[in-house]
Formats: sequence, structure tokens, C-alpha cells
Amino acid sequence: MLGLVSIGLLLSLLPRTSFVAQTSSEVVDAVGPVWPDQSVEQVLDSDVRVVSEVRVWAASEPRHGPAEVVAALLQGPERELVRQAPVTIRPSTLLRPYVIEFAPYEAPRGEPLILQLWVSTERGGPVTFGTSARDGERDGPAINRNPTDLGPLALAFIWRGDGWRAALSGSPIDALRLGSGIAAAFLAVLLRPRISRAVRQNLRPGYAVATTALTAIRTVIQQPSGPVRASRKQDPPIGESRTLYWFPWLIPLFAILHYLHNNLHLMRAYEAVFPSVAIMAVVTAAYLIFKVALKGDAPASLYTGLLATIFFAYGHVSHAASKQPDIRFLLGVGVPMLLAIALFLRGRSSFVRPIAKACHMGSLILILFPILQILIVLVPTQLQSNGHSVILSDFDDVEQVAQSEAAPIATDDLRDIYFIALDGYPRNGSPPSFDNSKFVRALEERGFYVDPHARSNYSCTDWSIPSSLNLSYIKGDDTCRASVADTYRIYRATVDHALGRLLTRLGYEYVHVSSGWRMTKTSQNASQVVDFTPQGRVESEYLEYEEATQYQYAWQRAFSLSNQFTNEFAKTTLITAFLTLDPIESEDRFAYGWSDPRRALDWVEYMKEVRALDSPKFVFAHLVKPHQPFSFDQHGNIAFGEGWSDDHDPSVASAFHGQVIWLNARMLEVVDSILDVEDNKPIIVIMSDHGREDCRYLEICHEILAAYLLPDGGETAIYPTITSVNVFRAILSRYFGIELGLLEDRVFVSAG
Repeated sequence: MLGLVSIGLLLSLLPRTSFVAQTSSEVVDAVGPVWPDQSVEQVLDSDVRVVSEVRVWAASEPRHGPAEVVAALLQGPERELVRQAPVTIRPSTLLRPYVIEFAPYEAPRGEPLILQLWVSTERGGPVTFGTSARDGERDGPAINRNPTDLGPLALAFIWRGDGWRAALSGSPIDALRLGSGIAAAFLAVLLRPRISRAVRQNLRPGYAVATTALTAIRTVIQQPSGPVRASRKQDPPIGESRTLYWFPWLIPLFAILHYLHNNLHLMRAYEAVFPSVAIMAVVTAAYLIFKVALKGDAPASLYTGLLATIFFAYGHVSHAASKQPDIRFLLGVGVPMLLAIALFLRGRSSFVRPIAKACHMGSLILILFPILQILIVLVPTQLQSNGHSVILSDFDDVEQVAQSEAAPIATDDLRDIYFIALDGYPRNGSPPSFDNSKFVRALEERGFYVDPHARSNYSCTDWSIPSSLNLSYIKGDDTCRASVADTYRIYRATVDHALGRLLTRLGYEYVHVSSGWRMTKTSQNASQVVDFTPQGRVESEYLEYEEATQYQYAWQRAFSLSNQFTNEFAKTTLITAFLTLDPIESEDRFAYGWSDPRRALDWVEYMKEVRALDSPKFVFAHLVKPHQPFSFDQHGNIAFGEGWSDDHDPSVASAFHGQVIWLNARMLEVVDSILDVEDNKPIIVIMSDHGREDCRYLEICHEILAAYLLPDGGETAIYPTITSVNVFRAILSRYFGIELGLLEDRVFVSAG
């Protein structure tokens, strides 16, 4: 038992953690107030070489509200700026700690390093900073480079490293783990009977009391071992039972099929082939190892099944708990518990066999559920000739009118049509603090009508864009939520939508600009699908429905461990406790994901060139911006991963506003490029799928940006209360005489 405790404590020191590497004495005084456009500086200790996170103590004046402070590291006599980071100081009458995060910087030997805290003029009032007691090693801080007679700034330098380094650097909790682990290991060795006897024989008589105590502890700890060993002698020898239990293989198979069932609209089932084979091979190897180590088929099966259950259930449990478990806890407690279970099962075939049989029968029954669920989804949707009508309330009417009225039109009479769908872009003044009037005026100067009352029908992309492209409402009582079968139908209706069908019948070439997001990354009706990869732009036809490339494409993706299924399925497993997995959202595993800022840059450049394609063309381009993550600030600086934080740029209200400013400038470039033609003026619809993603009030969740360039007075077709579902119904009527009729404008509130 002590050995297991020692293993757990020492393993818990392996993960990386934050720890205080060096700190000044406690806060005893304050320097300030430091007014806006003033700074306080502190020369750091000469032995401080690596700076990544610095904790300071500060407070802003309550009556002035929060204050923005820009922290900087200055190096050498020339005061060269080497690092900079913003921090927001909240109003308070007490000094509170704030952590400033820099990209790690190691100063050269002999070069003085200065921490400068500059109070921004953009927001708030004065700031007071905490100081520590004078210790003679550091001078006090300087305000605007004027020395003060106070003690130095109170600072704490925070590093990141594994727990071993933290323990040796003075982290109390990690030092306690390390010391306890070593002590437990020492006691575990010392309490072994042979070693204990040797110690007892060599110790002086004066230590008899200590050895008696050690013997008593050993007796208490090992007391249960007598009956256990007796029972092991009665177990049948290895090989007596020839029963093979399948549940260690059925548990991962259930996890794979269950995930596929819930994500049929996200990925192709054949992508699971090679990962499944690899998983089964790992399970087989584990079973064979445990069969030898645990001395029996039944213990090996039960233990392998237990490990498989923990591994594949981890992601679901942590997601349901909405909290990532501590990795140190997993290693420190989980590993010793699993070792203890292995020691308990070792050689106990007769005890384990009834449990293994029950697990065997249960897993056989369990595996039937995902198989039936997948068949229930796939068989009806593949056999239904009117699959779109099952999920779209008005699709039959659209198809009937399209077949009777939509006929090829002379090429010279067709204008190019651009449908640009921006994701999560609210209309001007929604909320009131969102002032986008400058962009609105710029569009109006170019001939656009910007609807001041624009609304989407739904508050989620999964329903809003399919509804707009199919000119129909989606059937369903629980808005923005659907069963797996209905979600699959919505996906099929999006890649084969009514608007694309109708316009291609009129004679348009349909160019689909991929978003990288599951619903709009490809299209079955498109003449050309454009995607963006690190190797460059990819222009191809819809691969799934092109027989010449379909099987080769499926073969490559099925026998790959780097496809979308592998990456996304891994997020439901124990792997996520130790690794951060990047999303793979694109149809092509080599393409940029929908959130990658490089996709947005390539998307913009392509849209500035698309006008050069032969006319007439219908271009549908969905860009998942200004939706989170906020990858761009107003100047075009890029942040990968989670994007910029709200305090990155003090000159804008939030990171969202900064990204909107960047996007507005790019959209005007795209519009100007499209309009730089001498032929028929195109039809351009720039429309968001829903309002702010983080909307707090239901009415603004549907308030969207909607701008229309409709030549020859076409803006009269847009009436004040129009919603997304009716936009192209009105355009088709005005320009092509296709009378689909207008639906009642309804806004559906999502339960979420």
C-alpha cells in the first residue's frame, strides 16, 4: 500500500504547473497615484533572468472605474522594449493581485531589466501599486523616471514547469508531495520482512522500540495477505479455462459506433475504418500482456475492459461535468488505484469469471443499440425520395414552382449573384453600444441598401443558413435542436439546397467558397468548390458525388490516422487530459479549419479575384467571422488558438469590435473588387446568419447585418419586416419573375 502511495505522489509531480519562483516580501505600502500617461518603473533583481508571468498588486480609483495599464519589459541602458502586455485594473479601495503574462523572455547576463507599468489615457483614472519593505537589495520604484523613497514594488515571478522543478524551487505543495513520496517509498522498502529483519538485527538495543513499532505497522498493513494467498492456491492453473470474453473489444467498438451515430452529418463513416483497426490492435496487445501478468483469461479480460471503459468514457464524463479534472489528481490517484486493482485480480480467475461473463453478455446487448440507431438514421434518409420535404416545411412548393417556371435564360440577361454569409455579425446599434455606422455609410455610398430592421429567423447557424438557402422554414418544435436523424437531413438539405438547384436551372455556374465548417464546407449542386490549404487554393468538384474520384478519395481517408474522425473522436477519450487537440473541420484533412485565421485571409483574397470567372455565376461564400475566436485585431495582427482577449487593444471596446473593424475594411475591398466591372451590375447580398453569439437579450440574438446591392431599383423588393427566409424569394420574384410567394416572417426563439 505504501508503495502505491509513493508511486501516486511521485507521478503527480510529472505534469506542468505554475509556481512562484521568486517573490518579494509582503505588501506593506503603496506608490501612487499614477495618473494616465504616467508610468511607474522598477529595476528587477540581477538574478531574475527568465520572465514570463509577473504578479503585481494594484487598485484603480473607484470613482473613475477600471483602468488600462500597459506593462512592458525594458532592457539595457538604451531601454529597448522587449516585451509588452496589457492588464485591466479594477476599481478597489484595497490593493489586489494581478498577473501579467509575457511571452517568456530571458535577459542577457549583465543587462539590467526594467518592469514599466504605464497607465493608459484611453480609459479610467489613476492607479495605485503595492510596494514591499525596503531590503537594501533593490531600489524603490520611479514615477516618470523620478525616484521615490518607498520600498520596491511588490512582485512575484511565476514560472511554469513540471512538479519536480516546482518542488525543488520551493513550491510548498510540490515539496510536500516530493518529500511524502520519498518517505512512503522508504517505508515501503523498510517494511519488507527480509529487510525489516536485517535492520532489527543490526540496530542497537536502544532502538528496539522503533523496530517494534515498524514491525507492528507492517503486521497491520500486511494482515489481509494471509487469506488472500491461501485462496490463490485454490485457483485453477493458467489455461484451464478456454473461454474468450469479447467485451474488451466490444467496449471501444461501442464508443466508435455511438460517436458515429451522433455525428453522421459531420464526417464520413469510412474515416473510422483504420482508427478502429488500430484501436482493436492495441486492445489485443493489452489483453495478451495482462493475460500473462494477471495469470488468467478472465482477469485479463476484466482489467482490459475496465481500462477501455475509463479511456473512452473520460471525455464524455468531463464534458458532462463541465470541468476538466486535474491531471495531477488523475496520475496521483488513478494510477495507484488501477495498480491496486491489478494486484487484487492477479490469479483470481474463479472469483472474476462470473463478473466477466456478466460483462460479456451486457456488452453484446449494448453494442446492438448504436448499430440499430445508425440503421434507423441512414436507411430512411437514403431511401426517401423526398428527404428534403421531411425536414423543410415549404420545400415541395419551391420545387413545384421551380420546375414549372425556372428555365434557362439567355446568358446576356443574367447578372452575377453573390451571397456572402458572415457569421455572428449584428446590425448597427445591436446592442446600443455597437456603433457600426461608418461601415454602413461606406456600403450605402457604394449603392447598397442596409436594412435597419434586419432579422434572422433563427439564432443558430445550423438552422439559419439551411433555411435561407432552401427558402423554407425547418420543421421542429425545439428550435436549433434536432434529433440525429433530423440533423442529418438538415445537413443533406444544405449541401443540396433549393437556391443552388434553382439558379443552376436558370443557367448559372455555382461557385461554392468553402467555410471549413461542417454544414457549408461543400455543396452537391456546385460546379466548383473552392477550399484553402497550406499548400494553396484547391478548386474541385464535389468529391463525394464525382464517381471518377470518389473511391480513391474514400480509400485515402479510410486508411489514415490523421482524418477528421480520428481527431474529433480522440477528444472524447482520455487523450484530452494530456494533449490539446487542434480542430480538423475541413472536408480535406490538409485544409485550414474554419477557425484558422489563414483561411479568412485566403478567403478574402479569393473573393477579390472571383469576379474574373466567367459569367453568369452564383457565388455562395460563408465566412465564420466576426464569430469567435477573435483572431484579428483592428490592425490585422493575428492571434491563433483562442484569439485576442478583450484587453489586448485598449483603443477598442472589446476584441470583437477590433475584429469587426478589420473585417469591415476587408469586406469593402471585396465589394470594390466585385464592382470593378463594366458589364451588368451584380446582385450582392451580404447577410449574417444570426446576431451576436454572446447576446444577453433575446431580441438582439436575431438582429443581423443585412446589406443588399439590388440594381435597377431592386431594393423596393426588400420591405421593412423581411427576414432571412424571404430575401431570395423576393429577389427571384423581382429579377426572374419566379413567384414563390412570401412566407410569414417569423422569428423563432431558441431554448438555448
